[in-house]
Amino acid sequence: MNIYIREYIFVLHSIPIWFHPGGKKDLNRLNNTSCSNCLRDKHGAVTVGHVLKIVQKNYVRHYRRRNCACESCRAERAAGCDAPYKCYEEAVKILDCLNEKWDPRSTVNQPNPELTEEEAAANVQALDEKEPVIFNPNIKIKKLADGFRIF
Repeated sequence: MNIYIREYIFVLHSIPIWFHPGGKKDLNRLNNTSCSNCLRDKHGAVTVGHVLKIVQKNYVRHYRRRNCACESCRAERAAGCDAPYKCYEEAVKILDCLNEKWDPRSTVNQPNPELTEEEAAANVQALDEKEPVIFNPNIKIKKLADGFRIF
């Protein structure tokens, strides 16, 4: 079972995307293309979080062409990008080259599910009867140090 630490997502977003340690071998091939140069120079994509923001931009009424008039493409062209749709596609490819553990879009990095109401009620009854309870993976602590016990 994975333990979810909220700050873990922040760490994933902060890792430099170029020559990422959790990247597949195809990622190194994407480091020096014209689109990756544009992502670095014009879009300011340095970290995984920067690339994720590019991928998550709202491309409403977007057309896959150089002179697309959607707001996102116009803003990217104003920042100096010649082909925003190509940079978007390259950003998707780059994130796809991250191993699942390192990809912030992956469900592996999501918080553990909460207990259902039935499970919580069963736990209350089990405690009253001194029976085993269902483990709740969402342990709420105020400080990280409170989450560790040494026996």
